[in-house]
Parts: sequence; structure tokens; C-alpha cells
Amino acid sequence: MRKFFVAAAVAAAALFASASSAEAAFQVTLWVNAASVTIQDGGPGDDDLSLNGEVHLTQTLSGYTFKLALATNNSPGGSISFLTQGTDEIFGTGAATIRIVASADGFTAPTGSLNAFSAATSQLLPGTTAGNSADASFDAYLQNGGSVVTDVPVGTLIGHGGPVHIVAPLGNISGTDVRQVFATSPYALTLQLKAVLNNENGGLNRIDLDGGVELSPVPVPAGLVLALTGMPALGIGAWIRRRRASVSA
Repeated sequence: MRKFFVAAAVAAAALFASASSAEAAFQVTLWVNAASVTIQDGGPGDDDLSLNGEVHLTQTLSGYTFKLALATNNSPGGSISFLTQGTDEIFGTGAATIRIVASADGFTAPTGSLNAFSAATSQLLPGTTAGNSADASFDAYLQNGGSVVTDVPVGTLIGHGGPVHIVAPLGNISGTDVRQVFATSPYALTLQLKAVLNNENGGLNRIDLDGGVELSPVPVPAGLVLALTGMPALGIGAWIRRRRASVSA
């Protein structure tokens, strides 16, 4: 069941999306306590060196190393997705508040009354010192007429989950939020994934954070309904394997 909710969200996006939002700005800001670094799509720190709606990065900040792959997609007239992909890992030592703030702008469709679906999964990975814990949460924001940002809160809160307490070695949570929102062109989306690493027993912390937010016309398209119910026909597992293969290539 790990990553089910996020897999459902991104599988739904794959059903409807056919073009990337290359014309929109897209960036991710990594936070460890008060320290931060921002990587822009196609800019320094983006390992794929392409302006393609994806950011692949390996960055060390204040003793924690982030290995992440994130993407944004804008398919006019269909759905919009904004997500992290399923190969994330963050590791280091010591108590810390870890945040990933991913932000994209320039979205022009769909607009009007929309359903906002947001989701996240958080897992303490093998290698985390037994008994160490984390409090994980996510937040999604919509900014009509807005632009990319490096921190939250900003705009209208359209999704929230947590904090939920997870403990190594079996710590793993998933959560979703669905709300009705109103969007005008152009708009920006921002997603924050957050984990407070408590480090009760010292040693290493390894955590995987994944999430997504998607706006779809009201009523919810039938394909999205199927995705959210986890129908095997959607091939969610195969989608994740393809994304992992593309990140590893």
C-alpha cells in the first residue's frame, strides 16, 4: 500500500496529461531548519540540465542530503498535476525540520470551479536508527495571478494533511485531501512536504517524502475516480516503475 495515494494521483495525471508546462516557471526549495537552497528547472543544481518541467537534484544542506526528482505538468482542458516522483530519499543525522517546497506558475487551464486533490506519503526507510521518529505533513496552495515562491503559506490553502507521527523501523503514512476551489488564469501551485525528525536515539535518519496536487474540472473525470479507487487496470505499479527507470537513466 506504500505510496498508493500518491501513485493514484500521478496515475490520474498520466491519463489526462499530454504536454508539459515548459513555458511555466518551476522550482524547488529545500529547507533544513532555517537554511535553504532553491533549484530552478534547467538551472544550476538541476541534474538533467534541461528546461523540461522536471527537477532532478542531489543536494546537501546543513548535514542532510536530498536525492529528489520532481515534476509539473499542464495539459490545457484536462488536468494539472504537480508532484514528486517515487525515488526520493533524504538522509542525515541529528534532529531537524526538513521541508520541500515545490512551486510552479503559468497555469492557464482548467479554470473556474475545480476539484483540488492533494496527497502525500512519508516513510522512515531502512537504515534509520530504531526508535527514531518523525512528524510528517503536507500543504498545497493555489495563487490566482501568483508566481513561484520559496516558502509557505502563500495564496489559498487547498490541501492539508498531518502532522502524523511515524516511528522507525515501520513508520509509513499516507494521506489525502479533496476540496473544491476556484481558479482564474494564470495561476500558480505550491506544494510543501514537511518532516520534523526527532532523532530520539541518535544515529542516522533516512526518510522518503512523496506528494502531489492536481486540479481537475468539476465533476471529477471518470478516469480520476478509477485512479482514486486504486483499480488495478490503471497499472499504477507499472507507472511508478517507468518513472523510477527514467530517473535512474
